Amino acid sequence: MLRPFALCALFMTFAAGSHAETPQTLWNSIPPLPNSAETAKCGESDSISVKIENAAARALTDAQLALAKVTPAAVTDEQGKAIEQLMDYSLQECAFNAETEVWQIVQSAREQVSAAMTDLEARRIGALDACGSEMSPGYPACYSRTRIEYQAMARDTANHYLDLIGGAYADWRERINACLGRREAALARFDKAGVIGPFAAQGLNVRTQTWMLVGLHAQTSRELCNIVDEAAHAMDID
Repeated sequence: MLRPFALCALFMTFAAGSHAETPQTLWNSIPPLPNSAETAKCGESDSISVKIENAAARALTDAQLALAKVTPAAVTDEQGKAIEQLMDYSLQECAFNAETEVWQIVQSAREQVSAAMTDLEARRIGALDACGSEMSPGYPACYSRTRIEYQAMARDTANHYLDLIGGAYADWRERINACLGRREAALARFDKAGVIGPFAAQGLNVRTQTWMLVGLHAQTSRELCNIVDEAAHAMDID
């Protein structure tokens, strides 16, 4: 996963979407990390990523239409309050921090799992070497037994890190989900107030960033799943 997750380009492509798909409903449909590393199905979020692209493109198109409308000379009190709520710094801060925080989780997971698997592979090579040559007595049984043992250890290692990663990621999901909910409430008030014209640009920016949060969630779920899945099967027996 590369910062900034190549998400900006994702939302600049027009695609047909459905008004029924909201950031919150799609966020909720993104699967959590698997219960077991060796049975992970990391492609489950792919179809959701397509829905995110489509729904985001439609929502942004609607916002751009509002931006193009002629605006009154002044905003109403309710429109002013809606704009003020939307621009609350805490709503911006939680979104800005989300990418940095989850990037650190992914990088840490990748580095820790890679180091653990490198160490395990070195031990496996040593154990296989200890079986001797193919002509050594008991070599086939030793070789087979060692491979089976290290296959199990690879899966145990992957599941150990799945537990560690899962805790940090679950905490991130909970906090960013709360952030998403507050942003959605502010956007709903903004839309209800009927803010149009130049002031609508503020809604467009927040809406874009909100969809990027959902896309970030889907990509991160897939990335972390891949890390533990690859580790679990790194020493599989052909």
